[in-house]
Amino acid sequence: MNIMLIDDDLECLDSLNAALRLNGFNVRVFSAPEQALRDYDPSNTDVVITDYHFRAMKGDDVIKKIHGNKNNTPVIVVTGDPTDDIETSSRNAGAYAFFRKPLNIVEIIAALLELAKNSHNS
Repeated sequence: MNIMLIDDDLECLDSLNAALRLNGFNVRVFSAPEQALRDYDPSNTDVVITDYHFRAMKGDDVIKKIHGNKNNTPVIVVTGDPTDDIETSSRNAGAYAFFRKPLNIVEIIAALLELAKNSHNS
């Protein structure tokens, strides 16, 4: 599974990248959503994992831009902000899943494996 990982918290980016790679996922990392969106290619991206808060945009904006060209690439949102409003906003924008930091890698991997299973069944 090819994952695009976007987070401006470099510590979180590095640790999640390492954990995903250890579990056999192919990961491309970006610390800026603008660069990630420029490099986004739906033909080699199975899922996008993005932080919610960035300087110039929010996770909702990332979701809308990914889905804007009729792409159905699933987007998982992660955040250190524990408000239910952000989760609701992310889900309304089309997020496949939502996780709060500190991240539980087991839960994220379970969501990724479920996505992989569903994509093979369709």
